[in-house]
Amino acid sequence: MERSAGLVGATQPGSQRRGGRRAARAAGYPGARTLRVMVLALDEEDLIGVDVASGVLVRTRLPRVEAGAGLSAGVASYSLVEATLADPPELDDPAQPETLLLAEPPTPIGKMRSRRQARRLLQPIAGSPAGPLLGFPGTAARYWTFSGANPSATLVRLEGELAVYRSRAGGSAVVRLAWRGGHDRLPLADPAAVAALEQARGAMLGAEALRRSLGLRPRFALVALTPPIDGNCYKVVKKILPRP
Repeated sequence: MERSAGLVGATQPGSQRRGGRRAARAAGYPGARTLRVMVLALDEEDLIGVDVASGVLVRTRLPRVEAGAGLSAGVASYSLVEATLADPPELDDPAQPETLLLAEPPTPIGKMRSRRQARRLLQPIAGSPAGPLLGFPGTAARYWTFSGANPSATLVRLEGELAVYRSRAGGSAVVRLAWRGGHDRLPLADPAAVAALEQARGAMLGAEALRRSLGLRPRFALVALTPPIDGNCYKVVKKILPRP
């Protein structure tokens, strides 16, 4: 079963809570001002990871005035960073309700003590969502339709085959991922996977080909919403991840 792909209005039930605020409270905000985060994806726009203290999935972003100072893209997935919160840390973005503002770029502080600890942090947040990814069907929604009731990122446990390829319309990189008996086709925003696709010169790459190219066996897909682009927020696969 191929799930629908297209621009839709986001009808969002209030079943998800604001993970970023829970993480801030767990860190002691407004007392303590730092988070320790196990990195899932880190780029110049934001950091998505698991807050070690609370176990919730969080996004962090630099203030708009500091955009361009950049977050380090050289930090590996499942490593640890320390993030200093801005004052106040809440972004109040209805499309990204869990996102917290940082006062400065996060600082790498090493690795998790063990793979078991990393897997324990992933276990509560990784799965196959019961409803549409991120609370609405399709691949995009108008920014004004978001209410802050659903998260902007989720970690999907892959079921069955995964493939990346170039779309016939426009040639953009696409990932086809399987979960809960169906498939979703989403834009691919993982730089390493996009580079592997470039080296394959347009060929479709399945899970085994990705394993050879990336040196990992895909187990999870980190799906996240983009900031508004011409008024629309798009679901993308930010990172293809192995088991820790």
